[in-house]
Amino acid sequence: MNLFLDTTVFYDDPFLQKPHMKNLLNIFKQHDFKVYVSSVVLMETRHHYEEKIRENINSFNKSAKYLQDKHRGYFRDIYQDVEKEVEYCRDRFDRHYNNAEQITVLEYDNNLLPELVSRSIYRIKPFTEKKQEFRDAIIWLTYAQFAEENCLENCLFITNNSTDYLYRQELHKDLQKDTARIKVFQQPYGVLNSDLLEPYVETNEQFKEFVKTWDNMSSEVRNSILNKVLEKEEVQNEIRNYVTEYIKYSPFSELYYFGKGEGGSELLNIEKVKLKTERGNFSIISGDLTFNGQIDVVSSTEDIILLQDNQTETKINKIELELYFSSDFNSDTHEMTSFIINSHYNLKNVQEEMAHAIASQHL
Repeated sequence: MNLFLDTTVFYDDPFLQKPHMKNLLNIFKQHDFKVYVSSVVLMETRHHYEEKIRENINSFNKSAKYLQDKHRGYFRDIYQDVEKEVEYCRDRFDRHYNNAEQITVLEYDNNLLPELVSRSIYRIKPFTEKKQEFRDAIIWLTYAQFAEENCLENCLFITNNSTDYLYRQELHKDLQKDTARIKVFQQPYGVLNSDLLEPYVETNEQFKEFVKTWDNMSSEVRNSILNKVLEKEEVQNEIRNYVTEYIKYSPFSELYYFGKGEGGSELLNIEKVKLKTERGNFSIISGDLTFNGQIDVVSSTEDIILLQDNQTETKINKIELELYFSSDFNSDTHEMTSFIINSHYNLKNVQEEMAHAIASQHL
């Protein structure tokens, strides 16, 4: 088994520490599978990591200065030399990947330049009419060339860049001409739940031992253990933050603009949160476990629509979501920590119906 990683895997997880990624790397390590990262991916990740550190330190200093102005003597700038802190984090990043024995870094071939120029001219993927993605092309051709030259089997490529690599959830036909050896996944979660990984997850002895213990528990005990995760303040905050972001950036917000006005939607309340314990499953991570589960959330929103005559209309509506999450699970104490929401599915979007109704009334 051979795993290739795109830059999108690292954006929110520069040291590959999120549960699903840790689980995947652990399985690959146990079975001596190979993990490859393009040098371009590492350079891009390093730069992005530096920028995020710089951005967050500057934001922190700005807040500290505001508090110092309002409450003199209580607050001060902690990071006086921002670039020194960025350099420290950069060195930490370099040390981590220089010593990462599990990851093999692939250098790009300088002879790829003519092919890159040709693809950019003829708009062959990952190039398009709208942009010229040399980095994406270098990353892809490095992986494709390596897989072909070494006759690798069972190659997996994780990238969330669906625009440049995929067409209808499949590898774009332009890229299929480079190699048929690589199968694309958008998230580590997808790899873990694929048929390719299933035999290796099931053969994990720690996993099998825990599942045996878990299955011997009564359903009441299992449900009680799992539902305790919803009592945690950090979990409640994570759910609220996720739903707030969903409402703010989801596609249905665009329905409020009809060339005559615009509007917005704001979260009022989380009315119901229910963990679907019967739909959960476990995976093993370095001796501990991760619980992968589902939560149903019902929330109420206040929707304000600006109409053509500059009048506003306000509605209170509901959004029902299925949230898919993962959480570290200690097999000894049965405690769940590190709650992370991975994705969602919209059960019922009342706002869309309401927006269409208003549009038909005011066109």
